[in-house]
Amino acid sequence: MIIKNEGPILPRLFDSVRGFVSEYCVMDTGSTDDTVDVLRSIDVPGQVLHGPFINFAQARNLMIDECRKLMKSCDYFLLLDADMILKVHPEWSWNIIDDRDVYNLIQESKVEYENVRLIRRTADKIKVIGATHEYYDVPDEYSRELISKDLIYIEDVGDGKAKGDKFERDEYLLRQDLERDPSNPRTVFYLANTLKDMKRYAEAIPLYEQRSFMDNGWWVERDYAVYMLCKCYLGLEDLSNARKYGELAARISKRAEPLYDLVYYLHHNELYTLAWYYYTLASQIPKPAVKETLFIVGDIYAFWLDFEKATLSRHIFPDQPILALTAGVSFLNNMYAPQYLREYFYREAWIESIIKCLRSTVTYHHYHASQPDIFWHSVLNNSAETECRYSTSGESDRRISADNVKDTIEKLVSITSLSERLQGSAPFSLSNVDGGLCLKKWF
Repeated sequence: MIIKNEGPILPRLFDSVRGFVSEYCVMDTGSTDDTVDVLRSIDVPGQVLHGPFINFAQARNLMIDECRKLMKSCDYFLLLDADMILKVHPEWSWNIIDDRDVYNLIQESKVEYENVRLIRRTADKIKVIGATHEYYDVPDEYSRELISKDLIYIEDVGDGKAKGDKFERDEYLLRQDLERDPSNPRTVFYLANTLKDMKRYAEAIPLYEQRSFMDNGWWVERDYAVYMLCKCYLGLEDLSNARKYGELAARISKRAEPLYDLVYYLHHNELYTLAWYYYTLASQIPKPAVKETLFIVGDIYAFWLDFEKATLSRHIFPDQPILALTAGVSFLNNMYAPQYLREYFYREAWIESIIKCLRSTVTYHHYHASQPDIFWHSVLNNSAETECRYSTSGESDRRISADNVKDTIEKLVSITSLSERLQGSAPFSLSNVDGGLCLKKWF
């Protein structure tokens, strides 16, 4: 790997590869902190080289060439950056490496994609191309395989020191590349990405349009450029064009992210009916395979669409609170959703759905958490009476008026910590009780 001023995060990286690599070779491109001292103190044998940085392709090619000379006992090079963490599952075995020249690993940050990460030391025709957003050019004569994420993958934390001026540096390098080769589709694509990430949407749009009409280069980038046009127009609050490109991107790429972005924008602008329309379309699209698309936002498929359904339901079905309640149960049972989001939803959105149900003929019972078979439930029936009961240790049931329902609910949910209640598998369930609907919550 190449590094500069990465001293604070190097121990984390080496902790993740200890036992997986036999030695390391790192090229420092001008650190002014304690990076080199940190490297030399790590209990993994290795070598620190020094070299200039002109651009990423030049620096990485120089580093790999030097490593080939110095590490002749190694069979493969593992290519990492300082701000990465190698995640190795217990099922991993070196028997998986079956003599291919190149192995791709899944790389995860906010998005998910595959990248060249293991190369045979003797595969000396592999070269790095691109001043930034570089890639490993693998000749057809070399064999190549993707290793399953269930065995090993890379977590890209993205907190490296070099990321501080990343966008400005990338723009400079990409514009230099574009001057040398104006028809390079990859350069056009990543310059557009850089401008978009800097929120310079109006400048990014013509580049994305240009890339979407270029027949050369990787077709996945072309399709992704259409999706990015949707994002840029949303950034400019041009909903008409955003919808046009979002619908087109979803259709040609068979991915849900463009539709989710429309859902998010419309929801936050209180255009609930249109948001629900795009949610229903997005929810029907399965997560694509990594090989079939670029920069998959896995969290959208895992839980964000469920979150949108749960929060939109109360606006779409205001007179049918049970539908919002049911959608809430589904989201709270989604174990892929992070704890903070489930807690936020529970307090800020879902309790409101419970209150609506309580105000529309619900009997509510609470059983104290000290009992071994604790649960609480709401029975939705056809009674005209709105009643809320709760009991705690040493207290009798007390009837509470509908006007005080929210206060009562808050008392009930504070008996045990929310974090404890939301841990575990499927904490909520709905079932029929005496002709009504029973909501169970296991503590």
